[in-house]
Amino acid sequence: MRSFDQGGQSAADAAASRALMAHCASSPDHVYLPETGADLKAAFHQIGEEISALRLSR
Repeated sequence: MRSFDQGGQSAADAAASRALMAHCASSPDHVYLPETGADLKAAFHQIGEEISALRLSR
């Protein structure tokens, strides 16, 4: 899987970047590795919807 804007990263560096992102996420379901700007926008939209749902349920 290629992540957004990795440029000329080696395969090992790309894997390390993905692992870092996975480590920062609160769960595996919350790891986002967008490949394009549109994917990144969709990820932020989904995150916003999840935050709004949390607020509505309280």
